Amino acid sequence: MNLSQASGHDNVLLSYSVDARKKEICLHTGTYPYENPEKFQDFIFTDVVAYHFECDLFSNIIDDITEKSLESIYKENGELFARLNNEGWPMVNAMRDGETQFLEYLYAQNIRAYEISATMGLRGWIWAKNCSVEDRLNK
Repeated sequence: MNLSQASGHDNVLLSYSVDARKKEICLHTGTYPYENPEKFQDFIFTDVVAYHFECDLFSNIIDDITEKSLESIYKENGELFARLNNEGWPMVNAMRDGETQFLEYLYAQNIRAYEISATMGLRGWIWAKNCSVEDRLNK
């Protein structure tokens, strides 16, 4: 299933994993309030080039996971990009020629921007080539 078929609305973020070698992030979510039987969804982001999470409360309720434009994420997080650029984040060489060239480079690589909004807790964004959603009935 792809992201347009599932939003994660009101799911509880149970855990997330970052696999640096695979360049993959997985958000493991469950239904809230806890249904019987509880249903689980994994949001799997592949070919990740950058991400930023904040406000992890260990009891996070997702409002939505949506695709946005790369430009909107870049503009909303301009201070973060400027502050961490000298640390090589998000991509050491791609940003050296300025915003326009950087965004063109990302589009040429088929990178998409995904925003995670929360009713409570963790929020942020992921830049990746793809996001798929897998339903699980049991854990």
